Amino acid sequence: MFPDLDIYLIRHADPEKPLGTWTHPLVPLSKNGIDQAIQLGQMLKHIPFNEIISSPLPRSVQTTEILVKYLRKKPNIIQYSWLREIDLGEFGGKTSTVLTGEFPELILDFTNKFPGPLVAKLLIEYPTFKFPSGENVQEFCERVAVPFRKWLMMNNSGKTIGIVAHGGSLTIVLFTLLNIDIKKNNFPIFVFNKSSYTHVRLLSGKAFIMESNVFKPI
Repeated sequence: MFPDLDIYLIRHADPEKPLGTWTHPLVPLSKNGIDQAIQLGQMLKHIPFNEIISSPLPRSVQTTEILVKYLRKKPNIIQYSWLREIDLGEFGGKTSTVLTGEFPELILDFTNKFPGPLVAKLLIEYPTFKFPSGENVQEFCERVAVPFRKWLMMNNSGKTIGIVAHGGSLTIVLFTLLNIDIKKNNFPIFVFNKSSYTHVRLLSGKAFIMESNVFKPI
């Protein structure tokens, strides 16, 4: 049974990314993303976080650093590699046009077919796809869910925790809390908007979504 605690699932702010490209893992926040992270910090400044755990990718680290500046109570900050986004391998930073030439068997123009992030669109169309030199969905889910469960059981009862990460890894965290097998649901999309938070309360072994995708520019 999960311990009683409050978890704030926080997606990183907007990263630098040329239009039509897949996000490179090392990109920093854009100017707009920095402004978003400041607003997020102002929104959450009253939350008494005991700890914030973060993906080590720059867009999450930078979001965390800005957020913490505004918190009245300064929490412990820990980075965990298992919170990284799915490993895009050779897709990272490339345009759809380039990838279409390199992988002609894939239909990469999903603009009008599905809403949602590029990665989710691809994995809905090709649920068994493995990114070249990267991960597939099953590897990604196991890489996040297994250590998350272990971390969750480590003396977290009664705490308020922030998790700053990515749309994909936060989806796996949420579905783990809700006891839903994400792999059997063809990577369903719960869209975490950039620089938003979703508040989940764990109580008596059950997860309750208290707020979802909150971002109110100040």
